[in-house]
Amino acid sequence: MNNQTNRELSSVELRILNDSIVASGLNYLDPGVKKQEVIDNNKVNVLTYQIINRTNKNLLFIVDQDNLIYDQFGIKDYVDEQTVSGNDVYTAGIFFDIRDSKNNHTKYYSFLGSDEKLKNNEFIDNETKLRLQELNYPMTNRAEYSELIRRNSFILHPNEYKVFQYVLRLPLEKESNKYNAVVSEFDLDESKRYNFKLLYFCDSKALKQTLPSVKLKELEDNDIEIYDGFLISDDIPIKFK
Repeated sequence: MNNQTNRELSSVELRILNDSIVASGLNYLDPGVKKQEVIDNNKVNVLTYQIINRTNKNLLFIVDQDNLIYDQFGIKDYVDEQTVSGNDVYTAGIFFDIRDSKNNHTKYYSFLGSDEKLKNNEFIDNETKLRLQELNYPMTNRAEYSELIRRNSFILHPNEYKVFQYVLRLPLEKESNKYNAVVSEFDLDESKRYNFKLLYFCDSKALKQTLPSVKLKELEDNDIEIYDGFLISDDIPIKFK
C-alpha cells in the first residue's frame, strides 16, 4: 500500500451512528436450547455508519452496503505483517469485529446453505467472469473483487460524507455472501462484555490491477485518488436483550 501521512488518515473518518448493538445470548451450543428458540430470539439491528472526507482530495471508496464481512482473521494484523497485493484476500471492503473485554475475537460457527444455492453461486460467478472479460477487466480470476469495484465504488469530494445502513442480526448472521449460501452463529455469552466496531480497508495498488485502462484514465483525468489504507471506527457496546 502507499504511505499516507497521519494527518491525511485522520482527516478521513469511519463513524458508527448507533449507540449500541443488541443481541440475544441464546445459541445452539447452550444445553437444552432448541434451534427454533435461537431463531425466534435473534435480534435485528439497523446498523448505520458513515464515511467522512475532510481532506482536500477527491477520494474513491468501495463499499457494498448489502454485505458486511466478519473480520475473523484480523485483517489489519495480516496487512501490517505482509503485502496484500496479489494474495487471495479482499482488496477492498467493509468489515465488522466483535471482541470480548480481553480483546479476543468472538468465535463463530458457519452452516453451509443448500447444494442448489452453492451450484447457483458457481454459475453466477462464471457468468460474472465472462461479462468482465467482455468489458476488458484484467485479472478475471478475481472476478468477485472486480465486480464489487464496478458496482459499489463511489467518490467523496472534500468535506462530503456518505451514510450506509445494514441489517445486522445477532447471534445468527448471514455471512457476507451475496447469494446467502452461508449462515453464521456467533458464540456470545451474556455474562461477558463485548464491543463492536467497523473497519474499512483498501489496497489501492491491488485494486488498480483489477481495473481496465478506461477506468484508470477516468480516475486520472478527474483527479480522483483511491483511498489507501485502513479506517477504524470507535467501539460501541453489545447489549443483550
